[in-house]
Amino acid sequence: MLRNERDLANSLHFAYWVAICDEMAGRPGVQIRDSEPYRELTVSTATGRSYVARIKRHSIHDRLTSYETAADRDFWGGGVQTLDGMELVKGLAIGYRWDRDLREIVEPVISYREGKRNVVWAYEIDPTQESTLPLGYRDITPGLPKVDLRDAALADEEEGLAGSE
Repeated sequence: MLRNERDLANSLHFAYWVAICDEMAGRPGVQIRDSEPYRELTVSTATGRSYVARIKRHSIHDRLTSYETAADRDFWGGGVQTLDGMELVKGLAIGYRWDRDLREIVEPVISYREGKRNVVWAYEIDPTQESTLPLGYRDITPGLPKVDLRDAALADEEEGLAGSE
């Protein structure tokens, strides 16, 4: 029995990694790098662009944790790097959302970030979808509050506060 969260996280991470490697091994354009300290999946397209992803557990709010190393900072730095006409996109995290209180997986997710803490986008993957093309997802871009200051400005004008000398 897995008693602590770290053991459970390690077991889940390993199971996800094995499942993804089994699914992706041998596919054209796919490279699997599994040598300490790297465990990455690279998918290269016919256009010369390559995407590098790591398997990560996401918090409910899409936070990630990892040891802060030079390789870690380089990977999560995000952005597109160009080398001799080849584009390399890093900063992709494939994994699942984890409910820490319930100690269970909520849903599969893929996210892109520029910096480990700056989530650019995140998509929940539909595990019931049979086909991989096109990718089924539900956009989870955060809903931002709508702020309208016109009413406050009008109230200030009426009170003689706005535009007074």
